[in-house]
Amino acid sequence: MKSSIAKLESKIASKEDELSSAETDDQESEINDDLTELRAELAKLEAQAAQMEGAEQTEKPQNPPEGKEGRPSRMSGESDKIGTTNFDQEPPFGERYAYV
Repeated sequence: MKSSIAKLESKIASKEDELSSAETDDQESEINDDLTELRAELAKLEAQAAQMEGAEQTEKPQNPPEGKEGRPSRMSGESDKIGTTNFDQEPPFGERYAYV
């Protein structure tokens, strides 16, 4: 799809060069007609590409971002110590008890 768009853009550029070197009004009008058709094709291809890109994004499942070892990354405010037995001597709040 992108190669087709690139080819059309190069064709448009060459036609614009031809337009600047056209000698008669008939040549200019013919080149302008060709340019109009090429630009319409280009717009059509770009719309299709944008539509396909949008469809690809909606098809992808929205998975949560993963951190190290394939685990989901932490939410804001979560501590490294949640779910571990690493207790400090001076906790920031309250008392903690560990049962073995």
